[in-house]
Amino acid sequence: MKKVLSAVLAGAMTVAMAVPAFAASNVTTTVYNSDGDSIVGSSSDVFDTTPSVPFLTGSSGTISYGIDGVVPGITMYIPLGSTMSDAVVNGTAGTTEPTDANGYYEAGADAAFTAALTTVAADDKTEAEAAIGAGNKLADWTAVNAETGDVYYSDSNSNLTLVPDNTAATAPVGSVNFYIEAGKTEYDNALAAEVANHETDALAETSVSTLKITAGTPWQSADAKFYYSTTTKTMVAYSYSAGSAASYDVSLDSLTNTDYFKFDVDKNDGSKYVSKVEVLDDKKMSNLNQRTAFLKITLADSTTTSDLKSSGKITFKAKGDSASYTGSKEVTNGDAWTSGETFTINYTFWINNVKTGNDSNVDTGDRVYFDPDDNEDNTLVWGDDRAALYFEANDDASKFYARLQTKSDSEIYSTYGDPVNADLWFFDFVGNPTVPATSRATLTLGIPWDEDDDYTPNPEDCFIYEKDADGNLIDVTSQFTYDEDNDGTTEIPGWSIKTRTLGTYVISDTELDLDVIDDVDEEPVDDDTDTTVDTGKEIPNTGSSDMVGVAVVAAVVSLAAAGAVAFKKASK
Repeated sequence: MKKVLSAVLAGAMTVAMAVPAFAASNVTTTVYNSDGDSIVGSSSDVFDTTPSVPFLTGSSGTISYGIDGVVPGITMYIPLGSTMSDAVVNGTAGTTEPTDANGYYEAGADAAFTAALTTVAADDKTEAEAAIGAGNKLADWTAVNAETGDVYYSDSNSNLTLVPDNTAATAPVGSVNFYIEAGKTEYDNALAAEVANHETDALAETSVSTLKITAGTPWQSADAKFYYSTTTKTMVAYSYSAGSAASYDVSLDSLTNTDYFKFDVDKNDGSKYVSKVEVLDDKKMSNLNQRTAFLKITLADSTTTSDLKSSGKITFKAKGDSASYTGSKEVTNGDAWTSGETFTINYTFWINNVKTGNDSNVDTGDRVYFDPDDNEDNTLVWGDDRAALYFEANDDASKFYARLQTKSDSEIYSTYGDPVNADLWFFDFVGNPTVPATSRATLTLGIPWDEDDDYTPNPEDCFIYEKDADGNLIDVTSQFTYDEDNDGTTEIPGWSIKTRTLGTYVISDTELDLDVIDDVDEEPVDDDTDTTVDTGKEIPNTGSSDMVGVAVVAAVVSLAAAGAVAFKKASK
């Protein structure tokens, strides 16, 4: 049995089974598709992994987009801000007082503080030894000989070291003073306290303290170049600014309102590569949890194999002062601007299809170009063995567009397939490129159905057609050979042909009537001349026209029912 396609049932099942795969996320500075998924990545449509697409909001009113790698023929959604209330403001915020600051200092305080730390550290051990109590100090080496516990000796730098043998005849070389273990504990505690107070002691050094600002409001002083941070315990560079008042403050709500601002696009280099630029306001995408404004940028499709540059300028220009609007157009959200105020987005896009090379596998639909290895055997496979190409490249082999589309062609289906109840599968090598081979290349059209499908025709009983320049089909079945292996060439099962050009092919499980185009009768052209004669008499309503209407409705219902039955293909 052939598979029965029920569009209504399939649609209902899709809606019923649809569940969100991921939780919605916040709007960020990236490039999205229409669902709100980022399309940035090395294997994505925007293959520049670090595109520059900053928010217009939060800027002073002029930004630049830079995307160094995007495929043609796609639509990009670039957010202007994270929410509709985000604004473009040209004022600058003033400095706020640091929360970790403990004192503000003039220039040179950082160097003075570093030097002071060195000075106070040098005295740490001397002061720690001086803190040892007299009761924990031994008078001389004789006293050490009498001591049964651990004994420590200090040297000229106040370093304390354990005496290795209390009973030795002579004291260790370099020893100055001797302390019992309790004295060592006092020393360690005092030394730890000294180290902990290094910064405090250093700040107290005259060389540092004289640079501390005490007059007025220190954190707002123009002389304040450093502050001491209690978090990092260092001098941190600092500069105070009072900020500047904003001359405009425009939210995306106002910016995208066509009553207030005129939107314009001025294309420069490569203008034809950008088909359209639109503004979408208050847009909520399914995979984003915020409503905001987007630039919807549609790129023209192209079979290019080299970089294409497109640049230009996008502007929002104020039509009048914000205060000039009254009534229903009055600006009530606190936004303010003057007439002629212009916000600008400069853009530069480098557009190209994705490069692929020998012995690679790409998905059907991918916008790719193939860069062959010169004088080598080259292989390219599309999808899960949906098609494959094998050829020996010539000297200095040229690159060629290698996109394979497999979507159904409704016009071909209705013209050729439906009249004979055929199942059709499509192989459209977009642009029908020429293969740079030393001799004709081997192209294999792979098996387009799955083994577990309800209906699978016999591959050797199928027919193959090629679409000509006029869009008509021609039978090329005899030019193809079916093989389950294609060893030594494409290595996939399918129908193979020797060719220099990749065409647009249709596989059918039924022989198609190619004369159907010639059999279409031309319908007569109605004469638009009004031949009704006005007799001046009013025609009475007999009800016949109402009956005609009923008959027409009945006929439509009958045809619809017949169409529904016909839509379900018969068994084969």
